[in-house]
Amino acid sequence: MEVVTNHQSDSWPDFLPPSQGGSSGQSYNPHYDEEVQRSNYHNQRDRQETNERFWRQASSNVPTQSRPVVTTAIISICFVVWLLQLVVPSFTGDIALNRALSAGQPWRLLTSAFAHGGLAHIACNMLTLWVMGKNLEPLLGRAKFLALYLVSALGGSVCFLLLASPMSFAVGASGAIFGLFGTYAVIYRAMKLPMTSIWTLLGVNLVITLISPGIAWQAHLGGLICGALASALIFYEMKSGKKTAWPGIIVLVIALAALSYVTLRIGF
Repeated sequence: MEVVTNHQSDSWPDFLPPSQGGSSGQSYNPHYDEEVQRSNYHNQRDRQETNERFWRQASSNVPTQSRPVVTTAIISICFVVWLLQLVVPSFTGDIALNRALSAGQPWRLLTSAFAHGGLAHIACNMLTLWVMGKNLEPLLGRAKFLALYLVSALGGSVCFLLLASPMSFAVGASGAIFGLFGTYAVIYRAMKLPMTSIWTLLGVNLVITLISPGIAWQAHLGGLICGALASALIFYEMKSGKKTAWPGIIVLVIALAALSYVTLRIGF
């Protein structure tokens, strides 16, 4: 540390910047701060416009996939499964998620995501799936949207096995749908849009999940996390051009499979 000496009491020291009276050899520009703020504003607006152009271009790159075929197929399968649940009462127990039964029947981690507990349950889930899926599927492409949905469903099931009671059962597509909520959060973040609305929407849904009896909040949490991770991999590939989506999704599936194996075979 150097001590500054030998300057007059009525003058500013040379080490201060010009905006604070320093003698840098240039006169102080009273509009300097205003110009900096204006430049920052224009840079921020340019970045936002660039992001918006990117997402519009990304969605226009899949014109042949504009119809939400996968979303419609998932909704149709869920309604068919629900009708089977009504006709064959034992069918629900054959596909529902349960830790003890899933140890020998691991397909329950996915089949449970296509079953529902009643008309209100399936109607609410399928309406939400349609509203979000018809916008996300054309943007991501059918294959990646399906992978995102199934990974979210799997993540929700694994989290349920980890955190829920071993004797409890669960059905529903809510874990996968919360994965789509996570995807929207990633989109808002990538486009540098205000996050207030998406956080409010997520917060309201999480509060309803926690205060309502009979709702598997564990599946919602797992689906949200895995959906956000999978969509981040997809959008990073779209923006950077690097082939990271499928390898990353495969690694995520392997990690979930290993975690479910440890939970079901070894236990905690």
